[in-house]
Amino acid sequence: AYRWEQVEWFADELQNVISPHVAVLIHIYANYNVDGEMIIQPLAENLMNLSMTYNRRERIAISEKTYDFSNASGAVAFFLCGHNHEDYVVNPAGIPVICTADFKKRSICTYDVCTVNWEIGKMYMDRVGYGDDREVDIVIADDHIQ
Repeated sequence: AYRWEQVEWFADELQNVISPHVAVLIHIYANYNVDGEMIIQPLAENLMNLSMTYNRRERIAISEKTYDFSNASGAVAFFLCGHNHEDYVVNPAGIPVICTADFKKRSICTYDVCTVNWEIGKMYMDRVGYGDDREVDIVIADDHIQ
């Protein structure tokens, strides 16, 4: 019911970012249809569109309001999500989306200890519990997406 309010809040927040690094945490990025196809959820799609526009230093109209990111100085580096209870990394638009397994995967307490090297654009995810460590390329402020 509050999707557009959330989208507008996010866009307003991006306009006021003073950090060179932005991470987006969202509960549900995608769900799967009955055929097992990943379907990006509307809220996530809108946030990704805003993030890509921010990284490209462009303008975008959302819900009857225009946002101008031409003076932005940072970059949205990655999205973190859960909900699907599995590990995956997708990059449908130039910003990686990193999903993590549920906390009780196979009845084993499972989570990632994350560190980011902003200079080289890497996130290191050291797995505690079930699953594997991951290394993910992320966007850094100098990587303006074309």
